Amino acid sequence: MKFGKKAIRISMAILLSVCMTVMLVFAVFKKPETSDRTVENDTSKSDVNIITPEKASNDTAATEYENKTNPGITIDVGTETSSSSNKPNLSDGKESQGTKTVAKNTTTAVKDNPKVTSPSKTYPGGVINVKPIERPGEPSGPTGVKPKSTDWIYINPDIPAELYNYDYTVIEGEEILTGKQIQYRGFMDWDKAAEAARGALTTYYTVDYRNIGSTNPNDKAEYLRSLVYWVGESSQYDICEYMKLVKDNKIISRASVITDGSLIYNNGVRLIRARVFVTFESGASYYGLQNGIKYYKDVEVAVYPSTGEDRYGYGKSADYQALLFSKDCFNTLCDFKKA
Repeated sequence: MKFGKKAIRISMAILLSVCMTVMLVFAVFKKPETSDRTVENDTSKSDVNIITPEKASNDTAATEYENKTNPGITIDVGTETSSSSNKPNLSDGKESQGTKTVAKNTTTAVKDNPKVTSPSKTYPGGVINVKPIERPGEPSGPTGVKPKSTDWIYINPDIPAELYNYDYTVIEGEEILTGKQIQYRGFMDWDKAAEAARGALTTYYTVDYRNIGSTNPNDKAEYLRSLVYWVGESSQYDICEYMKLVKDNKIISRASVITDGSLIYNNGVRLIRARVFVTFESGASYYGLQNGIKYYKDVEVAVYPSTGEDRYGYGKSADYQALLFSKDCFNTLCDFKKA
């Protein structure tokens, strides 16, 4: 009997335990979530640091954060230097992302007569201010049409002084650049330019009508070839017209030329001066002169690098060419005079 009562009590205890367990599980599944979510939201709100404009102005960390994420960029290409101490640096630490300054004494290789523009434009997100490049130390230009001795790169004592003293040939709308200015701007082929002028003028005035061959450019006569070498293929038809003039007037003449690279200046084209000595054996009357007398005249002629072009089969040309047959590029500085 005792055993039966004890079994009943154990069974009741087990049943009670099972019921309590079921009730607990049921309570867990039915537990309201609002309270936990409220706590969770409260916790999240307490962890978020919202940076307001008022706070950012007083918060160094916030200021650095804004600068890194949205830095203002100003590019000032010119001579004025802006302070960049407050600008952030790029990650490599080598180049500032703030104001960029180009040194005032920056120089560039330029041609004899460059056209410099100085635009000033503003773009969204930054300012670009472009100023003209100054050339510190550049020699001053001429003070008038009369050259000064200091305008030339040097004065060669073996050159007739008149060649340095003639007024500049002025072309309307073009500035004069002295030899010193051309040298400063990078021109170096003084001797090649002088060689072209000497070779072209000597060949032009050393003629013998008896040896002039065909005046048809397609026949490429010897004299035509020799002058094309110095003046270029574009002058072939003009050379043939000159050959006809020599034959028609029975001109025989011998010439020599004095020139020097120091006689170069620019009036819109690069010019070099020269003195041509000519003695006529025949045909001097065409020029209003007498045969057998030595004359000279001073000229200036444009000189430019040869393109090396050989489209018509005349062969190699000189490194520089003289534009003897171009308007305003072959100027007479004085008429023929007795030497």
